[in-house]
Amino acid sequence: MKLKDAWRGLAIMLLIGIAAGVLNVMLFTFVMNPLTTGGKADEIAVNTYVVDFFVGWVFFSAWFLARADEELKKVEEAVHKADLLHIESLLVSSEIQFGVGFLVVTTALVLWDLDDPLAGVIKVSGIPEEWVRELHQKQQR
Repeated sequence: MKLKDAWRGLAIMLLIGIAAGVLNVMLFTFVMNPLTTGGKADEIAVNTYVVDFFVGWVFFSAWFLARADEELKKVEEAVHKADLLHIESLLVSSEIQFGVGFLVVTTALVLWDLDDPLAGVIKVSGIPEEWVRELHQKQQR
């Protein structure tokens, strides 16, 4: 595998992740955030983002799944009370939305690429030619 090909593919993944982050910021800024005006200020959002950033994507996902039921009840209660969180700071909302969009899309792209070890960006080298032929025969069936 040529190093230039690997970097080109990785750069494309990175650019798609950045584009998804920017799109997520724009969607939040122009659509979602105006819907929650009059709610609480930025403090909770900043604290949540800092914790999530340092814990990391894997640990955050595991924690979120374990507490999903409890959090869902809190969200449902807040919606019924019309007690919605409003993020006033454009910097805070942009950082949170970009981070989430970037991480989700980049994680999905890496997993998708790993599913194609012969032609993806992260290629496996040194596979015996007979294995590759057998794999292509199985895919054609």
